[in-house]
Amino acid sequence: MEKLNLFKKEDYSERMKKILDEAWCVFQHQFIAGMIMTETKNEALFQFHFASIIKTVGNLYAFSDERFYVDLETKWEGEKGKKFIDITCGFKENDVIRYACAIELKFKPRREDSKKTAFPNNMFRIYRDLEFLEKEVGIGLEKKPEECSLGKQIYSEGRFYFITDNKKFLETKAYNQKENEDGRYHAFGLTENYTEKKVVYHPKKNETEDRCVNLSKPYPINWKEYDCAKDQNSWYFLEIDISE
Repeated sequence: MEKLNLFKKEDYSERMKKILDEAWCVFQHQFIAGMIMTETKNEALFQFHFASIIKTVGNLYAFSDERFYVDLETKWEGEKGKKFIDITCGFKENDVIRYACAIELKFKPRREDSKKTAFPNNMFRIYRDLEFLEKEVGIGLEKKPEECSLGKQIYSEGRFYFITDNKKFLETKAYNQKENEDGRYHAFGLTENYTEKKVVYHPKKNETEDRCVNLSKPYPINWKEYDCAKDQNSWYFLEIDISE
């Protein structure tokens, strides 16, 4: 008789991986099958539906004396900056967070790429989200992790999820032309097997200092392509795991 391998309570990271992997699989299925986002596709609906699925799956992997929580737009004030995190989730015991995950989302349909500057800006914002996730999980943190409030100032792990029907994100790098015009800048994108480690972007309006993203390492890029039953369109899905 085959033995059932059960999770132990302290296997927080293994349980979180199982939860997010299953939730992402279910979300992609529902999206492609036209079961959700059938009328208006936008990032807010992506956030709401995905969070709902994470909560449902997470409850299945929680022990009787703990609670699996999911929050939206969680305020984060870290040593390296502050922002609102799209989705946060984790395990609580006696209202004390034992393990927490920060999730950032991007949803970029082709209709948003009408402006000339939209694509480079969208690509930079993606890299900026990856950098924020590194900060949120404590990569490069000067304080010791135990000195930070788990689930508020620091997270156990991070995930980035991206959906688009714009194949340009898979095939084209931003700043291809700018790289030839100005040696300070280099093309960057999501077209290779790994992300860039450093990105230099032009200054904000009326400012002179370039905006930079410095990641601790390149992250694997593995696109998934599916044909949507509802709009007969190809959609592309990307997941990047950020952990220290």
